[in-house]
Amino acid sequence: MIEMNNLKITANLSEKEKNEIMSVYHLCNATDSEHYDFSFDDDARYYLYYNNNSMISVVSLIPYEEGYCLYGFVHPNFRRKHIMTNLIKFITDELCNPNMLHSQNDHHPDAPAPVSLIQVHIPDHKGNTTDELLIPKHIHTLLSNTGFSFSHHEYLMEFLFDNLSEIDDCIHSTYLSNSSVFPEPEFDEEENEYSLWLGETYIGGCFIMPFYEDNYVTFYDFEIISEFRSKGFGRAGLSAILHDLKNKRFEKLILHVSGENKIAHNLYMSCGLTVHSSLSVYKKFI
Repeated sequence: MIEMNNLKITANLSEKEKNEIMSVYHLCNATDSEHYDFSFDDDARYYLYYNNNSMISVVSLIPYEEGYCLYGFVHPNFRRKHIMTNLIKFITDELCNPNMLHSQNDHHPDAPAPVSLIQVHIPDHKGNTTDELLIPKHIHTLLSNTGFSFSHHEYLMEFLFDNLSEIDDCIHSTYLSNSSVFPEPEFDEEENEYSLWLGETYIGGCFIMPFYEDNYVTFYDFEIISEFRSKGFGRAGLSAILHDLKNKRFEKLILHVSGENKIAHNLYMSCGLTVHSSLSVYKKFI
C-alpha cells in the first residue's frame, strides 16, 4: 500500500525536486542495463515518493492523445518492495474512480481528468535493436498484475549534427541547386513547425520542440502527404530540415518511432539517425 504521508503529488516542481529527480534518474541509468526515458513536461503531473525525506521513486503522468503516458523509476536500493506496483495501481485507481478524482481535486487542483487509456513506457535492455526486445520478467508481471497488456515497441533514435553524412550533404547540395525539384523547408517559430514546399505546393512537414539550454531538439509528426510519397521527397525533405536545424546551432536531435512503423524507421535510418535505445509500450483501457 502507498503511505500517503510519503507521497507528494504536484504539477509544479521546485528546483530542489528537479535536482532530486535527476539524481535518482542518473543513478538508475548508471546502475541498470536499461535507458530510462524521462524528461520534464509542462503538462505533466508528478508523483514523488519518499523514505525518511529522501526521494526514492518518481512517476510522471503526461497527457497523450486520448489518454496518459506513465514514466518512472525507483531508486536501486528500494527495489522489490512493490513501490512501483503500488504507485501504478494508485494512479490508475485515481483515473478510474470519479469519486477519488473529486477528492483529489479538493486537495490537488492539478488532478488529472478521467481518460480511456493509459500507456506505460518501459526501457528495454541497452543495445538491443532486434524485433524481440525484452524487459525484465518481474516488470512484465508487475504490469500484467495491474491490468496492462503489451502493445508495441518504440525506438528512441538520435542524430548528431556533427555527423551529417556525405549522402545527406549531396542531397542538400542538389536541393539547393534545384529547388524546383527538391522540397524547401519553411520554419514557423511561433508554432515550432516546419513546412515543406515544392514551389508553392505544400507537401508535408513536422513539429519540433527545442531545448536551447541543452542544445538539442525533439522531432515529431513528420509527414509527407500521400500523393508525394515514394518519390524521394521524404528523405530530401528530412535532410533539408536536418541541415536547417544544424544551422540553428543544435547539436543533437532525438525522436521516438514505433517499431511497427517500418517505413518511418527506414527513412530515419537512411538519413543518418541511429537507434539509441528502445522501449516496450504497455496499455490499459479504463
